[in-house]
Amino acid sequence: MAGGAEQQLLFTLLKQFKERGWLKERGKQRTDSTHVLAAIRNLNKTFLKLKPLSVELPQSFWC
Repeated sequence: MAGGAEQQLLFTLLKQFKERGWLKERGKQRTDSTHVLAAIRNLNKTFLKLKPLSVELPQSFWC
């Protein structure tokens, strides 16, 4: 995107989120991201378990 289109898109999305009540002005934001880190850790563990199978499975399985 060029010419400030990213900024315009961001402002448009934020405006819609506020109108729908998904965002609040000057609200208290959560800074606890442990649930996100745990989900990423679980995905990584799953990926590492499946990685050896990539040698045995055909390429079409992974696409």
